Amino acid sequence: MKKITLLLGLLAISFLVITGCDSKDLKLNGESTLEIDKDSADFMVVNDTLVSTGASFTLKNNLDTEINYGGEYTIERKENDKWYKIKPIQNMNFDLPATTLNALETYELFISWNSIYGKLPEGKYRMIKNINYTINSKNVNAYISAEFEIK
Repeated sequence: MKKITLLLGLLAISFLVITGCDSKDLKLNGESTLEIDKDSADFMVVNDTLVSTGASFTLKNNLDTEINYGGEYTIERKENDKWYKIKPIQNMNFDLPATTLNALETYELFISWNSIYGKLPEGKYRMIKNINYTINSKNVNAYISAEFEIK
């Protein structure tokens, strides 16, 4: 009997992981204090790619030097003209290797957030990515964002 109960419990957990959390489970995790760098790079959703579980984004380097970025990201939700961090539904694990984007180069990437945030309900959001670059021998760590709306 214990084996059947354990098996049913594992199946229920597997179902939740595979299907993702329901939008009503979205939990906010405090107001965001990040300052967004709007000059070094353009980061935006590619037209007609946005769904409640992911999207394609373009990242354009506006600098005369290369920028580096990794796979990590966070998503924030806008409410009452303020940005709030969304609590992930599971631990976030990202690849550590950095990707280099050459000066004035553009790259398109697809990001699926279903396993980390689940299906996002209707609302206004922004995807936050961390970038690094060097200007005048000074290393700069900055945050860029792509705003989008789930309808």
